[in-house]
Amino acid sequence: MTETLLLRPSSNAEDRFDSVVLDGDGCIVAQSTAERREAIELAANGRKIIGLIPGGDVLLTAVRLPPMAASKLRQGIAYALEDQLIDDLEAQHFALGDRVGEEQTVGVIARRKLQYWLDRFAAVGIAPRALHADATCIARKPGDLLVWIDGDEARIVPPEGATDYSPMALLEESLRTRLAAEGATSLGIWVYATPTDLERHGELIELLRRLGAPLQVHTLPSGPLPWLATHWSMARPLNLLQAEYAPRAAINLTWLRWRWAAALGAVLVLAHLGARELEWAHLQQLERDLDAQLQSQASMVQPGVSSADAAAAMLRRQLQRLQAGDTVDPRALRELERLALARAQVADVRVQRLQQRPDGTTVVIRTAAADVAEAFAEALRGTGVPLQPIEIRSTDSGIEATLRWRVPRGAQPT
Repeated sequence: MTETLLLRPSSNAEDRFDSVVLDGDGCIVAQSTAERREAIELAANGRKIIGLIPGGDVLLTAVRLPPMAASKLRQGIAYALEDQLIDDLEAQHFALGDRVGEEQTVGVIARRKLQYWLDRFAAVGIAPRALHADATCIARKPGDLLVWIDGDEARIVPPEGATDYSPMALLEESLRTRLAAEGATSLGIWVYATPTDLERHGELIELLRRLGAPLQVHTLPSGPLPWLATHWSMARPLNLLQAEYAPRAAINLTWLRWRWAAALGAVLVLAHLGARELEWAHLQQLERDLDAQLQSQASMVQPGVSSADAAAAMLRRQLQRLQAGDTVDPRALRELERLALARAQVADVRVQRLQQRPDGTTVVIRTAAADVAEAFAEALRGTGVPLQPIEIRSTDSGIEATLRWRVPRGAQPT
C-alpha cells in the first residue's frame, strides 16, 4: 500500500519542514524535524504528500444552505459569510467540507495566504495532494476539551462544534467561556505541548486547575506533527485544495511516481552520449600521440622531419631497405636503439638533430627544463653510451642540450 508523507513547514526557516511517514495502516514508520530540501525530495519519492499549515490562517465554520452544485454553493457561502470577512470576497478561497444535515462546513482562507504556503512547498519541489489546517487534523474526544499549545497560541478542540483559537494570555478565560457554553461540569481538559512550550507557559497551564475541570498535561517530545499524524486519518480534515487549486492528479501523480525512473533514463542516455564523446576524444588523442611518436622516431634517423606523413614515408622506406637486404650501418641502428630506450624513460624530450661522424656522434635535444635534459643524459649513459659532459643552453622556446660521445676503437664507420 502507498505510504503517506505529512509535511508541516518549520517555523525556524522557510526551506525547512517537519515530516512524518505513515504506512498503509496509519502507523508512523519515520519522522524528522527541520529537514532540508534534499531530504524532503527523497522522502517524497513514491509517497502521497499531505501538507499541514497553521490553522489560524483558515476560518472554519458552517453555513445553512440547501443542497446545490459546488460552484453555486461556493457563491452562496461567500455571500452568507460576507459580514464575517474583512477582505473582499474575490480575495477569498472557499473550500467545501462535509455536509451535516442542512449545514455545509466550509474553510475560508485568503488567496494570497494560500498561495504563500503553496509557494513554500513548491520551493522544495513539492506539490501536495491535499492541504489541511493543522487543527482540523485533531480528532475530537468525547467528554474532553483538547488544548494544543503551539508557541504563543492555543487551539481549543471541543467534543462538538467549531475549533477556537486563543492567545496564551487569554487561554484561561477562553476555556472558562467554553466550559460555560457546554453546560457540563464533567468535561476534562487535555493539554498538549512541546517541552519548550510547557516550560514557557508552565504558570499559565497551572492556572487552568482553577477552572475545576480535571486537567491532564501531555508532552510532545518530537514536536506536534507525530501527534497530529496519529489523529489525521481519524479526523477526516477538510482539504483546502479545491476548485482552481485542485491538484491535477491524473498527470502530476503519475509523473511524480515515475520521475526518478525518467531522470535515471535521461542520465543513462547522457552518460552513453558522453562516453561516446570521450571515446572519440580518446581516439583523437591516440592519433596525435602516434603522429608525435612517428615524427620523434623518424627525426632520430633523419632530423628535420616536420609531419607525421613524411615520418611514416621515411620509416617505410627504411623498413623496405631492411626487407630488401640493403646494407645498414649496425652502429647507426645500435645508437638509435639506445636513444629510443633513453627517450622511453624520459618522454619530455624532442630530438632536434642527430649527426654521426666516423669519430663520434652528436645529438641535439630540446626540453622544457634543464633537469629533464640531465635525466635524459643519465638514461642514455645507462644504455652504455660513453657520453661526454652535456652542453645546456636556454632559448626562447625552452632548453636546448647538446650530447656527444666518441666511437670506441674498432667500431664500423658510418
